[in-house]
Amino acid sequence: MVNYYLIVFERTIGRILRNDTYTDRHEALRERFKAERGYQGDGDIEVVVLAADSPG
Repeated sequence: MVNYYLIVFERTIGRILRNDTYTDRHEALRERFKAERGYQGDGDIEVVVLAADSPG
């Protein structure tokens, strides 16, 4: 099973603002694009989705 992690990171304070887990790739990407639009223009914010295969 693959899990997808949406992470929103603010560089200036070195802090994760959001860390959500999804099992559906498309849902994770939809949320990523929504978050990117919300932080558009803020160069200190990184929005990424990471995928990791879970054992089992």
